[in-house]
Amino acid sequence: MSDSNVPPYPGEVPGPDGQPPYGAPTPPPGQPAPGQQPYGQQPPVGQPYGQQPYGQQPPAGQPYGQQPYGQQPYQGAPGQSPIDVGAAFSYGWDKFTKNIGPILLGSLAWAVGIGILIGIFYAIIIGGAAAASSLDSDGGFLAVGFGSMVLFLGVSLLLGVFFQAAATNVGLVATTGRSITVGDFFSIPNFSKALLTALLVGVATAVSMIVVVGPLAVGFFGIFALHFAIDKGLGAVDAIKASIDVALKNAGQVALLMLLVYVANSVGSALCGVGLIVSMPVAMIATAYCYRRVVGQQPA
Repeated sequence: MSDSNVPPYPGEVPGPDGQPPYGAPTPPPGQPAPGQQPYGQQPPVGQPYGQQPYGQQPPAGQPYGQQPYGQQPYQGAPGQSPIDVGAAFSYGWDKFTKNIGPILLGSLAWAVGIGILIGIFYAIIIGGAAAASSLDSDGGFLAVGFGSMVLFLGVSLLLGVFFQAAATNVGLVATTGRSITVGDFFSIPNFSKALLTALLVGVATAVSMIVVVGPLAVGFFGIFALHFAIDKGLGAVDAIKASIDVALKNAGQVALLMLLVYVANSVGSALCGVGLIVSMPVAMIATAYCYRRVVGQQPA
């Protein structure tokens, strides 16, 4: 019988009567001819996007497993580190006892400085009021009194802002593992940004007093604003936005932190104010500890 009806192997030029070309080896039974897919193997439909063909080397300079050009590798998102408020206060107490000397001296220096400034301010107010009353007994005294009160509130706000920024910086220093010094109470990184951030939060707190829960809301959302301004160098608006973001992501823990800070300082105030010498530094270090955790860092 003739084999002329047998089709040629794929990729071959059939010889006479359908035989392989002269000199070509006859494929063994069950083995496809060259160029033909093995039995049962599907031909590739299309190469997946971005995948190197089999056996082909990747482009020069790009190792295996590297992210495509322009795509940032995943490094984890801030806010994923859990907050343990109990551990934060234990940490704060430990750092306070190890740095009690510089903390007390720095706090005393601030207290003396504020006392001197307030004394000078009151002397100016009293002297100005006396002069106004002797010159004009009607409107002059009231005008000087009102102006002095506004000036006093402004100076008090600035002093409070400076001290809050200093206390925040001391708390951040404690979480780095470095020993606290008295100079840390008066050396504030990113001072202008920290000052503006504290002023905005302070003004927002004052305005929100028309609502009962207003100051609590401002304190909750702005709890880490100064930390972001001092530690990360963020501008006032960006620092407040970052604080709002991490506060919302850790709402329960932040609320508990605020509650314990309030309780600690209330107890300190009840002890004729002497307890604040302990409660305030412990609270500020505990808050800095929680800040480190919400940004994915581990306090030293």
